[in-house]
Amino acid sequence: MPSKPKKRKKSDTMNERTRLFIRCQIISAVVYIGLFLICSVIALSMNASKSMMFYISIAAFALSSFICGFYAGMKTRKNGLAVGLLNALLFNTLILLISITVNSFKIDFTAIISYAILLICSMLGGIAAVNTKQKPKVKVKKGKG
Repeated sequence: MPSKPKKRKKSDTMNERTRLFIRCQIISAVVYIGLFLICSVIALSMNASKSMMFYISIAAFALSSFICGFYAGMKTRKNGLAVGLLNALLFNTLILLISITVNSFKIDFTAIISYAILLICSMLGGIAAVNTKQKPKVKVKKGKG
């Protein structure tokens, strides 16, 4: 007699969402640190100016946000825009707060624009992940043998 499939409890799905959120934050931090170090080495070897360093750091942040949104979208497979935004929002807000603190609590136009770029990149990552095709699962047939 086959057993009935168990229904998931609401707390189970909340725990899954929480774990996904935490994983996204860790992935975003690790990817950002790695990309920022790589970009810093490249910029130092090129003797980049101060304005060029700003663009390099924004590129590293944007790619990190995209990857975080993409990862979250791949795991949920629905609502790519919202999932990408919500999973990258905490890390991007933390980076914005650090930027404002370093800048003597002065909010300038570049901080707002860069924050918007990061959020847009995370949403694009979520959308791209939801719209990618999944590989079909291969069913293994048990043969007599």
